[in-house]
Amino acid sequence: MDQDNGFPNADEAGFTPAHEEPFLLEPADESSAKDVPVLAPCWRCGRETDVDQPCASCRARPRHLKVRGRTFTQHSDSAQPFKRLMIGYVIMMIPSVIWGLILLHGDHNLSRADVDTGTMILEGFDTVLTLAMLAWIGWLPVARPDRRVRLRAWLAAPVLLMAVLGINIVYHRVLRDAIRPDWMPESRQEFTGFTLLMIAVQPAIVEELFFRYLAFGVLSRIAGTHWGVFISATLFALAHLYQPLGLPWLLVMGVVLGYLRVASGGLLLPMLMHFAHNAIVLGIEAAR
Repeated sequence: MDQDNGFPNADEAGFTPAHEEPFLLEPADESSAKDVPVLAPCWRCGRETDVDQPCASCRARPRHLKVRGRTFTQHSDSAQPFKRLMIGYVIMMIPSVIWGLILLHGDHNLSRADVDTGTMILEGFDTVLTLAMLAWIGWLPVARPDRRVRLRAWLAAPVLLMAVLGINIVYHRVLRDAIRPDWMPESRQEFTGFTLLMIAVQPAIVEELFFRYLAFGVLSRIAGTHWGVFISATLFALAHLYQPLGLPWLLVMGVVLGYLRVASGGLLLPMLMHFAHNAIVLGIEAAR
């Protein structure tokens, strides 16, 4: 018979042993914990820290669970979310590669309507996939900076928007003049409700949820904030393989949006930035 130590056992509490699950439960309210810090891997970044204090590395707050009136500190393992993220990303890349090949070998037979239809199908697939990934991976909180940092992020956003718009316009103008890729379909767009939805609204919501919430949330727990920003930005750029000449620019855009996500402590600012950028670019193309 197991010795009764005063805590609910794994079966009673609904948990299985720690070596079988990606989290470990430890008592957080014992008197001994008041004198001797209990060290364990941080639930976000994985570095060892005091379970009852904000993480010394990423400043994540302790996350507690209550079981039958007793409080336990939860330490999550980042391996399982990472595997799920990579599975979802590979699935996302498959239609992106197919669509890129269709555009590459279209031989000018694709009309504007054909391109719009293909874009709608691709973005519809990405939307469904992202919602499924949100349900599969779950909650991935990121530490919120203090109020002054968040305020500076919002104040700097309009300046950053003008900067990235200028870089984008100059980059693509130089690229068109230097390479003249006549194998690509005509990029001119009409400014309609449909194109605004497909080019500005859907990417601003869905891509930010996937890359700045899921991808950054998982990767920052493994590699830290800065590597999380750069790796998630790289994944963001590569997901647009159907726009191969734009990959360097998309990497820059992903980095900017990633740091706005970090500095603002949420997704609203990068979503608004993403929407405003795409909507302005759409308006410029429609006015040409």
